[in-house]
Amino acid sequence: MFYKLREQGIWVEKEISLPIIYKEIKIDHGYRIDLLVENNGNL
Repeated sequence: MFYKLREQGIWVEKEISLPIIYKEIKIDHGYRIDLLVENNGNL
C-alpha cells in the first residue's frame, strides 16, 4: 500500500514512532504508526 500511494503522488510515511504523554510521564516509543498518510502537522 505504501508504494501504491507514493506512485499516485500521495504523501505517506511508514513506521512512525509516536510518543505517549500522560501528565509528566513521556514514553518515547509508546505507539508505532504503520502508515501516516497526508500529515497535516497535528502530531
